[in-house]
Parts: sequence; structure tokens; C-alpha cells
Amino acid sequence: QGLDHDPSWLPIDGISQFGAVLGDLRWLQGTQRALKAARQAGVPGVLDADLTTHDGLTEAAGASSHIIFSEPALADCTGETDVNAGLRSAHRRFGGWLAVTMGAQGAYWTADGSTVHRQPAYEVDVIDTLGAGDVFHGAFAAELARGQNETEALRWAAAAAAMKCAQPGGRAGIPTRKALERFLREQA
Repeated sequence: QGLDHDPSWLPIDGISQFGAVLGDLRWLQGTQRALKAARQAGVPGVLDADLTTHDGLTEAAGASSHIIFSEPALADCTGETDVNAGLRSAHRRFGGWLAVTMGAQGAYWTADGSTVHRQPAYEVDVIDTLGAGDVFHGAFAAELARGQNETEALRWAAAAAAMKCAQPGGRAGIPTRKALERFLREQA
């Protein structure tokens, strides 16, 4: 809120130097501009599709290489309550790599629209879930930027979200990279 609806001021000229771009549906014009520039530059563009009934989803999805839905947003978008059917339906509509986050059930994803895979959630004592979805999306995009494949990026994203849930506060609970590395070593 409070942002200029005209995204022309976004400095997208250097976007080819980025490892990944992450956008959401709260500022549709800016997200579309950034994701389109990322696509043209061959940079992964991740769409955080966590809002239900959003008119701009189709345009933003068309510009992204990766779409990660929240469970309610996927159900609203596809009319499907079953995650497998929802992902398949969304793939027919948008194509590309798609995932859905489902809290303690983990995340489900598909790259081809037929096979649905699961990234289990890491078990932690949950204290506060505020910001867990944003941490998940950020960690996923950060790992793509580091050159990881989607499977590995999902593993890091699930770990980051779990660690965030084990800490109180929104930003205060975001784990550091070193803490994530330690957490994942302990999980192996």
C-alpha cells in the first residue's frame, strides 16, 4: 500500500544480473513488470500466489517461471480442494513449475502437470507462524538465485519456514543462513 501504481520507476535495467526475482499479488503492476523483465533476461521469476480471488493472477502467472500458491489460493483459483487435482488444474491453466504450501503437511509441486511430488515439512515445536509463508518464498527464491534446482530450493524453503515457526515474532524469527545450514545438517 502507498506505492505508486505506475511501476515505470522500478530499476529493471540490471535485472539480468539478479539470480532470481520474487513478487506477489499485492502490487500487481510492479510484480508484472519485474517478472516480465526477469523472464526476458532468463532469470527465474517466482510468484507468491497467496491471495484468493485476485484478478491479476493470470497476468502475473504468465510472466513467472515458478508459482507457489497458498492452499486457499490454489483451491480458489482452481475450484479443487484436493491438492493433486488443484495442481493439475493450475498447470493446465498456467503451465510451468507450480507448488502449493500446506503448513505442517509440507509443500506439493509439479513441473509437468501430471506427477505431483511432496516436500515434507520439518517437525518443530510451533510458537508463531506469522511470516512463515514469506520466509518460505524468500528462501526458495534465494536458493534458485544460488543455482540450486527446485527440489533443493524447496528443501531449504521448508527448513526456513519451520525454523521461523519455532521462533516468536515475524521478522525476529527469520533464521540466518548459518542457522539453516546447521538445522539441515541435524535433520540428515
